Amino acid sequence: MLPRMTRTDRVDRGRILSFCLYDAGDSAFATTVLAVLFNQYFAEQVAGGAVGVRVLGATIPGGTLYTWIVSLTMLCVAVVAPVLGAWSDASGRRMGMLRAFTLLGGLFTIALASVGPGQWIRGSMLFAAAYGAFAVASVLYSSILPSLAPPDRIGRVSGLAWGVGYLGGGAFLALNLMILAAPERVGLSGTQAALRVCFAGAGIWWILFAMPLLLTRERHSSGEPVSWTAGLARARATLRGLRRTPHFLRFLIAYLLYNDAIQTIVATASIFAAAELGFAPAELASLFLAIQATGFLGSLSAGLLADRMGHKPVLLLQLAVFLMLTLWTRWVGILGNAHAEFWAIGLSAGAFLGGIQAVSRSLLARWVPERRSAEIYGFFAVAGRFASVLGPAVFGAMTWISGGLRSAVLSVSVFFLVGGVLLAAVSEERAERELKREGGVPAGAPPSSSW
Repeated sequence: MLPRMTRTDRVDRGRILSFCLYDAGDSAFATTVLAVLFNQYFAEQVAGGAVGVRVLGATIPGGTLYTWIVSLTMLCVAVVAPVLGAWSDASGRRMGMLRAFTLLGGLFTIALASVGPGQWIRGSMLFAAAYGAFAVASVLYSSILPSLAPPDRIGRVSGLAWGVGYLGGGAFLALNLMILAAPERVGLSGTQAALRVCFAGAGIWWILFAMPLLLTRERHSSGEPVSWTAGLARARATLRGLRRTPHFLRFLIAYLLYNDAIQTIVATASIFAAAELGFAPAELASLFLAIQATGFLGSLSAGLLADRMGHKPVLLLQLAVFLMLTLWTRWVGILGNAHAEFWAIGLSAGAFLGGIQAVSRSLLARWVPERRSAEIYGFFAVAGRFASVLGPAVFGAMTWISGGLRSAVLSVSVFFLVGGVLLAAVSEERAERELKREGGVPAGAPPSSSW
């Protein structure tokens, strides 16, 4: 369901389709590697589980080592992404950079199939490389969004892409579960062999679905070499200029806070369901697949609503719903059936989860001058990557202090509440004027179509 366009916009329809297919491809990495299979495989089999491994004279449990690798990788991405974005904007080589990081990420993901039990050093290096390439490619990919559609249609494009991503990630996860359920039917010797096929398949799936976008030619390039130091200087200038863009800065902080809550939910939902409610692995997998379906529908509807009702009102509504869902999770079982209630919470959360991400991305796309989009999305990525560190850390600390997961859920509610309050104080019109003034673009100017 591509947005309606005129006869002169047929090329844009092709671009939108390739943009959506890319999301379907890299979502295989998000589900198989980050959310469901490789994280557990690494923590339990590669890095020794609760027994752990020796690192610099200390014994580190497998799960802790995994989270530390995630945090360190995201910290590196947070530092590098704005510089890469500024350089790709200035040099006109955004698509070339996207090709490079996508292919690197896909190849490193395929290489995860070579990691066996106990090979934690090799596994750590390959996973960090794959995850880092995935994160940088996501920044460059998102920076294309402002060039795809005019501001009044950009919400539905972002929502459509996010929804197709849910379909792609869910389809590949379902394929993985079929392979794991009966490895011998596809000629595999057991579960470990099946897992390795799933890891390699995620990289292949990502590259294949990314090809339509990667084969797109870059229409406009400066044709002039631009040094990395010039990119660093431009990123520094943007960072210093944040004090002159108070509404954009307020949005970044609000996004950091409510995205903290989202990343914490993604990281801890299965742990909560298993530890507090006794969910079996098969039931968790079924719930996750169902969430992919509601996430697809929610992403599509959120994009359409954002274009019609306004991005900020839709975002505030979504945050209010999530605040209520987290409070319900704290007291799940209050209606007498904790399992059924958690299914309801999960399906509802899925319907709004993709919508929050899609609308946040498209809201920023309405403000950003297209020639600086990779740079600005680099700073947007900084907020998102720090959220991958801060939120789960606070949740873990609250769990340790309170002695249980239920009380820790309230920390997620606080993130949603404070993030929503800050977002309510953001003026969309002022944020757009601030960014376009800093970029030397008149407010209200249409986005260019160069990518």
